[in-house]
Amino acid sequence: MPSIAGGCATATGDFCDVARPLRPSVQDTVTLETVAQVVAHNRYGREHCGWTP
Repeated sequence: MPSIAGGCATATGDFCDVARPLRPSVQDTVTLETVAQVVAHNRYGREHCGWTP
C-alpha cells in the first residue's frame, strides 16, 4: 500500500525495509478516509513485517 504522504525521493528495497508504522499525533486533523488508509497501512505492516504496537 502506498504511503499517504507523497514525496519526491525514490526508495529502494521492499516495503518492510522502507516503511514504518503511521502514528498520527493528537494535533493531526484527519478524515475517515485518512484513518482507513492509516489502518490499512499499519495492518499490512503488522501482517507482513511483524510490526507490533
